Amino acid sequence: MCFPVEEGGAGFRSLKDTCDAFSAKMWWKFRTKKSLIKDFLEAKYCKRFHPVARRKAQNQSHSWRRMMDIKEKVEPYISWNLGRGEISFWWDSWTEFGPLAQLAINTKTPKRTMVREFYHQNTWNQSKLRRILPVHVVNYIKDITFNINNEDRPIWTPDPSGDLSCKSAWHTLRAKKGTTFTGMTIWHKKLPFKISFFMMRVLMDKVATDVSIKRFGVNIASICNCYPNKYYEEFTNHLLSESHIANLVWSFFCNSCGIRLFQDQVRHRIMRWWLTKSKNEVQKTVLQCLPSIICWQIWKNRCSARFDEKRMSHHFIIQQVIKMTNMLIQTRFPELQLQHLWQDTYNRIEKLSPAIQCQIVYWQKPPVGWVKLNVDGCSKGNPGPAGGGGLIRDHHGVLIGAFAEFYGDCSCNIAEAKAMMRGIKMCISKGFTNVI
Repeated sequence: MCFPVEEGGAGFRSLKDTCDAFSAKMWWKFRTKKSLIKDFLEAKYCKRFHPVARRKAQNQSHSWRRMMDIKEKVEPYISWNLGRGEISFWWDSWTEFGPLAQLAINTKTPKRTMVREFYHQNTWNQSKLRRILPVHVVNYIKDITFNINNEDRPIWTPDPSGDLSCKSAWHTLRAKKGTTFTGMTIWHKKLPFKISFFMMRVLMDKVATDVSIKRFGVNIASICNCYPNKYYEEFTNHLLSESHIANLVWSFFCNSCGIRLFQDQVRHRIMRWWLTKSKNEVQKTVLQCLPSIICWQIWKNRCSARFDEKRMSHHFIIQQVIKMTNMLIQTRFPELQLQHLWQDTYNRIEKLSPAIQCQIVYWQKPPVGWVKLNVDGCSKGNPGPAGGGGLIRDHHGVLIGAFAEFYGDCSCNIAEAKAMMRGIKMCISKGFTNVI
């Protein structure tokens, strides 16, 4: 259950994943921030070893062992942008190869060796690098730029901002599963949580029927409340699909919605509803939510029969399903007028068509003596890989200048702002002051 709903979970967060996120934050602060506790831990545990090379031991403190446990997961996502070069040459990840100590063969890798020791004025000392590193690594390093007037900057690579937050650490380090169609469908935002959670249990066959309780070693006499005078064991598929009551309920709504009813498992019936092509957004909502409401009302009626000694009634279940569905439609689409009969309501929903609005969009020429700058920027993922571009035209519509650029990882707003700045600078460089 401790997975996002689109991955088949209930949206809960695992305590282990949450603790790992907080541990990652501790390791990030220890590795990248200057503090008294960092100096204390380095003096106590890292006199001879770099923190990345330090190993876990039983005589260490609980907090330090906690950071040692998370270190292997976090370090691959920590990179450094070079400045003064006051980071470890061997153990900090400042190249695409990770810590260079992993590439060292028969070479000492002391933690005190700094990157700045391989600077030669504003370039790299390539002869010194070639004595200790393979040629392909040296060829890569010589193209790395640095500014000795700036501080070395740590980068948390999964986040576009470059800074580690508990949110980004949780998303990066948590256990993941593939997205599922059923997981994305049962969790409709207008359905109560209890119904979606119940449907997740139905699809996993985890509903507390008599047969399910017997699996835990509880010996009980099982009888389905749908047939008070006959002996049928109660299990999920029988209660929600095969029983006489369930078939009457499903038959009513399948006939009214034009969906064929087969004698099959409840999962197959639900999937048939979900895979039915809809003609508009209202019908899509009904087809997605109605199977969940049907199963929920059958289960509620069963519980009333089991614990309140009431008789199961398919008429009552149908009435409650229609009532809840109408409430959902009115909440989602308040402007829609519902009919008294369900069949009339669904027929009207099926005939709805989206209103098509047309609007003329065209480019207007600037006044004489002016130029017009049109720019745009976008980001894949927002934030994500981003780019922008722009055009400059005169009052005749003739193209004067154009540009297109890649901006790295950023949001759409930042990409548009950078494109605007680039366009304004281009106009100024060309001597245009009257710009629209």
